[in-house]
Amino acid sequence: LDGDVTVTQGNTKLTADRADMNRVTNQVNLYGNVVMHQPRMKISGSNADMTTENNFGHVIDARMLDYKSGIRASANKLTRRKEELIELQEAEYTVCPPDQEDWRLNARHIRLNRKTGRGEAGDTVIRVADMPVFYTPYMNFPIDDRRQSGFLWPSFGSGSSGLDLALPYYFNLAPNYDATLTPRLIADRGTMLEAEARYLNNYSNWIVTGTQLKKDDQTETDRWLLGVQESGNLNSDFSTMIDYTRVSDDDYFHDFSIASLNIKRTVSLNQQAALNMNFFNWFANLQVQQYQTIDELVAEPYRKAPQFTLGRSADGDNFRLNYNFLAEFTRFEHDHPDSLTEPGGPWDTGSRLYAEPGLSFPMRWTASYINPELRMRYVGYRLDRAENPNLPLQSQHTEESPSASVPQAILDAGLFFDRSVAIGQNAYQQTLEPRLYYLYSPYRKQLDHPIFDTS
Repeated sequence: LDGDVTVTQGNTKLTADRADMNRVTNQVNLYGNVVMHQPRMKISGSNADMTTENNFGHVIDARMLDYKSGIRASANKLTRRKEELIELQEAEYTVCPPDQEDWRLNARHIRLNRKTGRGEAGDTVIRVADMPVFYTPYMNFPIDDRRQSGFLWPSFGSGSSGLDLALPYYFNLAPNYDATLTPRLIADRGTMLEAEARYLNNYSNWIVTGTQLKKDDQTETDRWLLGVQESGNLNSDFSTMIDYTRVSDDDYFHDFSIASLNIKRTVSLNQQAALNMNFFNWFANLQVQQYQTIDELVAEPYRKAPQFTLGRSADGDNFRLNYNFLAEFTRFEHDHPDSLTEPGGPWDTGSRLYAEPGLSFPMRWTASYINPELRMRYVGYRLDRAENPNLPLQSQHTEESPSASVPQAILDAGLFFDRSVAIGQNAYQQTLEPRLYYLYSPYRKQLDHPIFDTS
């Protein structure tokens, strides 16, 4: 076959400039601009010899792309003797996209076994940004996202603390829990150890993260991080949540990268635990929450110790009186209230009760609706007196139990217009939905109320 050759068999398609086919041995030799397409991969090269029965053989000056895993490889010679086994000679290997090739392997030979999900490389150099950074005579590495114990790809970086080299090792301990241990060498600070453990059961999902750097070379102090995340469902009515992060000092996130950890970088580190309950239209929430503030210019917020919320959603029944309810009790604590001018005023700690009952009478028709609603909103405080010398006398609160009640009236009404519209061969539905929403709430003076949890 000569000129724009195409050979198709099953889900495999071969193209080349020229081909010789032996129908007795089922051998095909391809010459010039050889490309093999399969559902999972694409292999190209200058010449190739393979059998049409199973597409086994070898490709010269080969380039390979695995669509599923993102593997890209090139080699002087690619050999495929089994369905799941590919061997590369004088090869390059990476999983980076072509426009952002951060790293690659250069090896004398590479063996990719898709059955086991592992790759083996001999006489290997790891290059980062085209610079050789590591050599090993033998390397075993993952080639898919299958969970199995072994070294993961190392990470390299450079920042304010100099060269940062991390080599993670993954422990596939059981189907429902695993761990990753990562030694890190940070040039200007020392050796850090990172650990992350994951645990999954029928009721909850846990992720525990920690780091430890003994005696930082620059600060002469121990540096560490602890993070705990949990989300759970005891049954259809009860759920739990934990979000806890703490660091050793205010400069931790400035000095160290946390790209490999399941941690969110923020000025105020959340430390929260909650229990949620749902029963038909009723819901309840019990939580405790505090923050670790790692910016000396930002005041540390008050703690919620605890906060309890109870509420009921309206039924939404048409042409029937519906009622809803929301109540929240919160106890606010603070270790150093004298450092705060706002929020808090002269109050050391205090409790707040918020309540909002409401009645509605929804009226819905096919083309319109009217939903009148009445609410009563109440907020009251019981405050612990603590004189604050940082505040002028005129801003000192004088009442230890301030409160306010505010009624609200709401009218929500709307119309629905729709029609069918044909544009060419396509059918559409055009809608026009005018709405009137009116809310009235009278003014109540609340200047003597503390501001415990306003950002």
